[in-house]
Amino acid sequence: MKHAPAAKEFLQTVLPQPLQEAVQWQHTQLLETSFVDEQLQHQESDLIFELKLAQTRAFCYCLIEHQSSPDRLMPLRMLNYVSQFLLSYTKQAEKPPQQLPAVYPVIFYHGNPSPYPYPLSMQALSDNPLIEFNFWSDPIPLLDIEQLDDEEIFQHQWLSALVMVMKRARAVFDPEQAQQIGKALSGLPQTPAGLAYLRILVNYLYHILETPRFTQTMANIHEQLSNEQNQTVQTMAQSLREEGQKSVAINLLKEKMDVAFIAKVTGLSIEKVEAIKNEQT
Repeated sequence: MKHAPAAKEFLQTVLPQPLQEAVQWQHTQLLETSFVDEQLQHQESDLIFELKLAQTRAFCYCLIEHQSSPDRLMPLRMLNYVSQFLLSYTKQAEKPPQQLPAVYPVIFYHGNPSPYPYPLSMQALSDNPLIEFNFWSDPIPLLDIEQLDDEEIFQHQWLSALVMVMKRARAVFDPEQAQQIGKALSGLPQTPAGLAYLRILVNYLYHILETPRFTQTMANIHEQLSNEQNQTVQTMAQSLREEGQKSVAINLLKEKMDVAFIAKVTGLSIEKVEAIKNEQT
């Protein structure tokens, strides 16, 4: 396919007429790249042609099947290859492109049975007709929590806790913002499931905030939580602090630091540091 006349004849066979008419054939080239997994190269190969149009460029991604039997999941495989190609395209660009080039996918099949027995759309692979979503044309649903009204959020017991933690956590030194977090967390059920969810959200706060901000957040919402919730938060916070101390101790031990020095830096006892050291050996 590196031979220009052969490539042109091939592409004129597979491309739709409007695209054929827009292509500047003298600039068409075959790219020296492949996205087929090495383990599958005995079954299939791919050809990627760059097509120059009047104002832009496009690509034709051709997957050539060598295996004798058809694959019911062929649309998924093709989507994977084209996605890999587009990701590679964005990484090679000098700056993130504002738009992606059009990619026209084609499959060459010469297996048995013929004609090809399976549908070739992603939608046809779905096992639920209630979900109709086209990856190529339908906008992806997006929930922008910054645009959600707080009063509406608080109508949902479980969702409000998650959304408020995500929405207000970065303004935790503002008492009013912290109170919104506390209000949402205090509304969780006083059940094993509710307390487990509370632990998940506290864990999230701990990992996105620096220690002083996390400590301030817990102090700000303390009075809004029930005794059982506060006990859960305190136990979780202590566990997270110990986890952080242990992580620091492990890193210092790897650097061959003295046990007494590590104990002083982390606040752990020498006995605890010795125990951690023994775990690592």
